[in-house]
Amino acid sequence: MNLNLDPVVPPWVNISQINAKSECQSIGAHLITEDEWLTIVRNIEMQPTNWSSGQIGSGYIPRGNSDSDAAMDGTEPLTDIHKRTLTLSNGATIWDIAGNVFDWTDATILGKDQPQGVANPTDFAYYQYSNLYSYGALSPERLLPLNPAWNTNQGYGQIYTKGVLTDMATYAFYRSGYWIHGARAGVLALTLLRVPGDSINFIGFRCAR
Repeated sequence: MNLNLDPVVPPWVNISQINAKSECQSIGAHLITEDEWLTIVRNIEMQPTNWSSGQIGSGYIPRGNSDSDAAMDGTEPLTDIHKRTLTLSNGATIWDIAGNVFDWTDATILGKDQPQGVANPTDFAYYQYSNLYSYGALSPERLLPLNPAWNTNQGYGQIYTKGVLTDMATYAFYRSGYWIHGARAGVLALTLLRVPGDSINFIGFRCAR
């Protein structure tokens, strides 16, 4: 899997999941898959240098640009909880995997199959991973941190889900967080609010090969 890891151009937003898939295909790539995203997250989790204390599980993994006025362009890496760069096991640096703008992934899910945090909710709500009582059609390993007890305190973000059992609409996956998302942003944050044809100024995408 090869990823464009450096922010050499401003984030491309106002593009639907459908069109993001087409744009990636036009360069011989594909929209990053859920499996690829989660593989990157697991890799990030296992690098002590990505933790604020230098020890896995102690402190937090930075959530990138999540407390600013707008998406950041260029190469300003920021610092501390808002640090935009993380390191992979091969020594590569990956940008904005935990904030700045959301990223579409390739997946979709029916509303009735979404994770649930309360019985038959009537509207979307944010949940900590440990507060989910049903994973819907998703397996726990697709939602939970390496340690299921970790949450926003460790920089993982939150899940935004509806999970109404009668909802037959199709929703697209987008991960990470955007520039004013605060603690809800993070490497494992997942939002299931938008349909595949939606385009909005805080959702972008990344291609993989």
